Amino acid sequence: MMCSVTTLRHWLGRLGKDTIYLVTGLPMGILTFTVAVTGWSVGLGLLITLIGFPVLLLTALALRGLSHVERARAELVSGEPLAARYKRPEKSGIWERCKSVFGDAQNWRDLGWAILLLPVGIAGFTIAVSAIGAVLGLIFAPAWSWALWDTADPVDLGVFHVHDIWTAFAATAIGIAIAPLGLALVRGSSEATGALARALLAPRTEELEERVEVLQATRAGAVDAAAAELDRIERDLHDGAQARLVAIAMDLGLAQQKLDDDPEQARQLLAEARDGASAALVELRDLARGIRPALLAERGLGEAVQAFAARSPVPATVTADVGEQRMPEAVESAAYFVVAEALTNVAKHAGAKRATVSLVRRAETLEVLVVDDGHGGASADGSGLKGLRARVEALDGTLGIASPAGGPTMLRAELPCAS
Repeated sequence: MMCSVTTLRHWLGRLGKDTIYLVTGLPMGILTFTVAVTGWSVGLGLLITLIGFPVLLLTALALRGLSHVERARAELVSGEPLAARYKRPEKSGIWERCKSVFGDAQNWRDLGWAILLLPVGIAGFTIAVSAIGAVLGLIFAPAWSWALWDTADPVDLGVFHVHDIWTAFAATAIGIAIAPLGLALVRGSSEATGALARALLAPRTEELEERVEVLQATRAGAVDAAAAELDRIERDLHDGAQARLVAIAMDLGLAQQKLDDDPEQARQLLAEARDGASAALVELRDLARGIRPALLAERGLGEAVQAFAARSPVPATVTADVGEQRMPEAVESAAYFVVAEALTNVAKHAGAKRATVSLVRRAETLEVLVVDDGHGGASADGSGLKGLRARVEALDGTLGIASPAGGPTMLRAELPCAS
């Protein structure tokens, strides 16, 4: 019983939304058609003067606003918002703005929809009113036809005449029988109109092209970040561990030469070589930790970040709510380095006394938040943040910073963490 009531409520709600969409299509079609035809006719007619071009520009902008209304109306049918994708001017200035408006294919699709909406709206309005009116008129025939039974002319419904209570109830039975057909007509008309609106006002090709552009930019950023990371590793090896290992080899060679003639000097050189080997080992361990910390691989993101925060010169409090299930390795590494870079920048530049780190996993998204009480003024275009942004965007994540003068500074990253 509950299932039947829920199903009935669903279909009544669906019918209501479809009906509103179809009925409002006619007035919206009249409005958009009037604006499009009037604006373009006047603009083209005055194009020989200086007035025509501004009229065309205002018409295009007005149609863009009406298209936003149409996208909102289409949500009644689609159940999801339709995204508008308009080109932004590459440079500032009125001329660049005008070029972006008239060179944008979406504005021309808006014009096409504005002209098509009038005949489509007339058809949808006629279907909705006729179908619903016919079904309701037949179902409620006993309620409205009783006053006409005593007249000389019975009510003519085409198939038969309503002239008494029995024929009225027969009309009710017919109305109930054809109700699914009326519902199908309304549903099909609204779905077809909504599909046409989606094709013109929010085409998938625009979304896919935008997605390809984003992927190209983020993948290029990831390649640059990887190249920079390799350069850093090579530089650290060359300037650090490699130099120490060369010094160790020289000390061992000298110690071998002096072993017979000056044993004391040889022992001193061996001690220096041992100290150099220990230092080289520490540098190699730090370098490996910079590539992927062992604690991160072994114990997970929460403990690795807490361990790093414990070594931070600025006292940092860590709150980690990442669940028991491990996230993909790339996501954990990116989140760890976001925190590490942020705390390093806090210690170097912020003049802060305290910092807080928050790791929260919500459904399929990991939120990383680092806040400090420093003097603020951090730039989002700094080299360190650019590298972090490239690393995060390569995983389809986002990274942003808010750092007003006087502080506080808040760095926030969101990473998709679905396995």
